[in-house]
Amino acid sequence: MSYLASSDRRILESSIRNARDAAEAAAAVSLKSLEVNVEKPKHIHTDDDLKLHKALQALKDQLGNYDELVGACAYEQWHRMLFARFLAENSLLLHPSGMCITLDECEELAREENVDVWDLAAEYASSMLPGIFKPTDPLMKVMLAPEGRQTLEKILDGIPQTVFTSDDGLGWVYQYWQAKNKEEVNKSERKISGSDICAVTQLFTESYMVQFLLQNTLGAWWLSLHVDSPLQEKWVYYKEKVQHDFSTWPKTVAEVRIIDPCCGSGHFLVEALNMLLDMYREESGMPDGDAAISAIKNNLFGLEIDPRCTQIAAFALALTAWKAGMPTDNLSIPNIACCGLPLGASKKEWKAIANGDTRLSQVLAGMHDLFTKARELGSLIDASQLEVMKWYNMSLDDLRDHLETAFSKENVSNDPAASVFGEAIKGAIRAFELLSSNYHIVVTNPPFLLKTRQANTTREYCERSFAVASKDLATCFIERCCRLAFSTGHYALVTPQNWLFLGADKQLRKKLLHEQTFRVIARLGARAFETITGEVVQVALCIFSNLNPSEDSVFYAIDCSGGATAPQKAELLATGGELYLHQLAQGKNPDSRIILDEMNDSTLLSMICGRICRYPNRRLHTIW
Repeated sequence: MSYLASSDRRILESSIRNARDAAEAAAAVSLKSLEVNVEKPKHIHTDDDLKLHKALQALKDQLGNYDELVGACAYEQWHRMLFARFLAENSLLLHPSGMCITLDECEELAREENVDVWDLAAEYASSMLPGIFKPTDPLMKVMLAPEGRQTLEKILDGIPQTVFTSDDGLGWVYQYWQAKNKEEVNKSERKISGSDICAVTQLFTESYMVQFLLQNTLGAWWLSLHVDSPLQEKWVYYKEKVQHDFSTWPKTVAEVRIIDPCCGSGHFLVEALNMLLDMYREESGMPDGDAAISAIKNNLFGLEIDPRCTQIAAFALALTAWKAGMPTDNLSIPNIACCGLPLGASKKEWKAIANGDTRLSQVLAGMHDLFTKARELGSLIDASQLEVMKWYNMSLDDLRDHLETAFSKENVSNDPAASVFGEAIKGAIRAFELLSSNYHIVVTNPPFLLKTRQANTTREYCERSFAVASKDLATCFIERCCRLAFSTGHYALVTPQNWLFLGADKQLRKKLLHEQTFRVIARLGARAFETITGEVVQVALCIFSNLNPSEDSVFYAIDCSGGATAPQKAELLATGGELYLHQLAQGKNPDSRIILDEMNDSTLLSMICGRICRYPNRRLHTIW
């Protein structure tokens, strides 16, 4: 694996920050020339420009305001160019003829056609990524003024080539894109809602955290079936002594379902794909290209509240699959959906799509209710609450068929606003499908946001839906991931470590200890992220099974808080001493209450992830 040096990350951060400023300025000029900020344009007369004006206005209404539209346009225009260079630097940029071309060849073609080289490269990239840059998206038809485009091209040319060939370069892109907005929101001290949630909580997960959680879930499952697999030597964070029960899990790779419900730029999904490629190869000798297609189709799923992050995650997964040998003309769209799309229309307008079909009308009304606050709630939305589909015995396939008929009628009218509306509904259905499914492994780094900083919509929903976990979005996601997992599935998270000992979280700890099986608690403490200094964020890595603990349930604990830097913590995580704790179900052993009476939560935290770790293999019988 190739990771960016800190010097290259600094250059990338500066470049992305400058690109956002330049792209937003250029987008504002272009949208103003199209008179999108006025209802009736005075200087637009061609049919194509009038259709684009109408579509952009519909998109503006869907996003909420003109500034959001400018930001969305800037993002699309810059990232189309950026993704083109990622493809080109990895020898994956595809000419319409089906041949891969270099940047030099692209420049030669651009001269022949008398067009800008990056415009041409971006056009080729867009045709390879129809699920990411949708041909129907009106933002793709906006032309930036030459001076704005040239500024972006200069910034793009200045990014080191190593960024585009590294394994983590793409992952840093969105964090840096949001950096300025994050600083502005934090400085304002306002309550966090909507798109601010993404800016404030988005944080690229360190590779060692991703690998630890996946090697001790997906990797542990594989090694339970293949005890002599050479992959164990490759997985340096795998803990052989962790207790697992995979007796009800699938026996073949293609059957295992993995989701990241807060997938960000796709770091967990990309790492899981690389592990799955090894497994497919060992299981059946399947070529990596075919294995990548199978993994994208059958194994890997992602949800993200931010549509822009959804694009990056989908591209990161596709790029990794293409690097592995998946044919570049394979346009398989990863199973990644945005669960925070604005609805863009009223419930009445959604119901009108049904054209008098009562069943469809009621289902669409129910779906509108479910997603009406999606921009604040994202993956916290519980799709099982949509009982109306069960009442009318309507499957997702039935719903798609009905809507396809309705959308085809809208297309006949050639209404660009209807096309924007249709994309919003299709996006909601994709998110609903993933939110209403279950998975063998749920793994994520959820947003960290205390409820004292949350706006009313998010805070009130969490208090209703995750009562004992509502102190922080991150602890709410512990419960949400549990509900997404199969009844014997695993869920693994990066969490704040304070839920393990603070009094405000005592009911959550008791509920989890009585109802769920702990597998791993790894305390990382402060400075676990290279990009965060000081004591601000202190984290733990947690793995649970979604089933009641048995009388002999034993879980694994390790303390890495002594490491002063992220690399030191990674080393401790791989080699540090361990402790085995006996988890008892409620009421199974009355003697355990004696220990409970003698200890407070702080002492228990110390035992789980602190002093007692100096005595490897010691067992402690206790209950919270």
